[in-house]
This record gives sequence, structure tokens and C-alpha cells, in this order.
Amino acid sequence: MKHTGIIRIYSYVINMDLSVAFRLRLEVVRRGVDSTPVSELSHGSKQTTQEGMKLFTRFLIVASLFLLPMSALAQKDTKTAGDSDKAYAEFLKKSPFNKMYPQIIAEAAADYFGQFNKLFAGKPIPSKEARLVAISASAAMRCEYCIYANVIKAKEAGASADEIKAAIQIAAEVARFSTLLYGNNFPQDEFKKLFEQGKPAKKK
Repeated sequence: MKHTGIIRIYSYVINMDLSVAFRLRLEVVRRGVDSTPVSELSHGSKQTTQEGMKLFTRFLIVASLFLLPMSALAQKDTKTAGDSDKAYAEFLKKSPFNKMYPQIIAEAAADYFGQFNKLFAGKPIPSKEARLVAISASAAMRCEYCIYANVIKAKEAGASADEIKAAIQIAAEVARFSTLLYGNNFPQDEFKKLFEQGKPAKKK
């Protein structure tokens, strides 16, 4: 590093007297690289050089104070990263589904998976009916994984084979009739009136 750059750092970091910094900078600029023996300098130059050496010592002390905490922080970061990797490896062992999530949201996603499965626990819909709904939705979206899992779970909840077939048929019929309505551009107003006929007349 050039002496002029160091002088500027000295001036700002340790509040060096600017007149000393200015005189030292002039001396460095005049003589170039600090290769001139002290014995060949003038009395004023010797004094300035001595002040510069004291200043350089003070700078090294201040720099060391900054470097030590940074070194400790780097070691702490390395240790924290290692602990994080170990915790993530343990997290992956808890469920085979956990590996599907991006690591940054993995724990939250796994927690949500546990939360939404409470819908099959019996409230507010009984477990068997909840599984039949899931089977119907799975059939509609053609999810092989979902059908396989929910059929097994529905049977465990007491659903019969015929009830499972009915849930699938309902999904098929909703999709079929939806296609007919959409394809024929059936008027929305006319459609809604069909379901409002049985409602009590509105009071004027």
C-alpha cells in the first residue's frame, strides 16, 4: 500500500493530528518510497518520521483489535453452518416427504402438512366422509398418488368399496355436466334461476 493511502486511513481511524499527517505526506511525496535512511533526513524530517512510526504502531494495534473479533465470528459462522446441516439431515429423516420442499421453507411446509391432515381427524367432517371427498377430488385431478393413499385411508376409516365408487362417480358426473354447460355456453342467469325457484319470495 502506498504511504499516502495509509496516511489517509490514519487520519480518519485514530484521529491523528492533521498537521502531522500533512507534513508526513509531504515528506513521502518529496522523497518517494520510504527508502531514505533516517540519518540523511533533516531534523524536521526525523521528527515527522518518528511521529509516523508511532502512528503506524498505533494503527497496527487498532487493526488487530478489529481482526480478532472477525476471526472469532468466522469460526462461529462455520460452526453454525455445520450445526444447520446436521439439523437439516435429521429433519429429512423424519419424513420422506420433507425432501420435496426447498430447504428455506422445509420446516414450515412440513408443519403445514401436519396441520392440514387434521381435516381427516373427524372434525368438522367425519373421517370417512372427508376421505371420500379427497377421493373424489383426486379422481377429478387425476392424481395417482392421491387416489392410492386416500382409498387406503378411506377403507381404514370404514368406507366400503361401493362408497368409494360413488365418490369417484360423483367426480366424473360433475366433470361431465360441467363440460356440457361450458361447451354449450349455458346462460348463467337462467342456470341460477333453476336453483332459486324453491326459495321463499323476497318481501318488497
